[in-house]
Amino acid sequence: MNEIAALDNRVIKILSQPSYRTAIDLLGMRLSTEFNNKYTEIMITETGKKGSTECVLIRSGKILLGKPTIEARRKRKIKTDYITGPGNLNQALGINKKHDASNIFSGPIYLLPRIHVLNQAIAKPRKSSKSSKKNLWRYTLTR
Repeated sequence: MNEIAALDNRVIKILSQPSYRTAIDLLGMRLSTEFNNKYTEIMITETGKKGSTECVLIRSGKILLGKPTIEARRKRKIKTDYITGPGNLNQALGINKKHDASNIFSGPIYLLPRIHVLNQAIAKPRKSSKSSKKNLWRYTLTR
């Protein structure tokens, strides 16, 4: 098996888990896009399990590549290397509705492995959730 196929199988295994496990395992992985010869890449730093459905929301990321392109797409100067908010991430990476059902193995949106050891992941309650421990829906890397 070649390295690409092995990577694809690892990603498929991560994405095939229950959403709370996937939300944790996505932390530290990279999400990149290539549109019109403009490449951008972020490291996923916060995810969330959305309610009781089986999906994961990518909530924030650290910019690794393409900051000028991200700033142009967002039409603003970015003071830090972090993008927060799912809508802001989509805009920064150039992702919109026409990219629904894109193949993350063949692009233009790619899910890539971590490039360094994962920092400690912690679970936190959402701001709008009750204090019950069953509502730990936000997962983040410690900074």
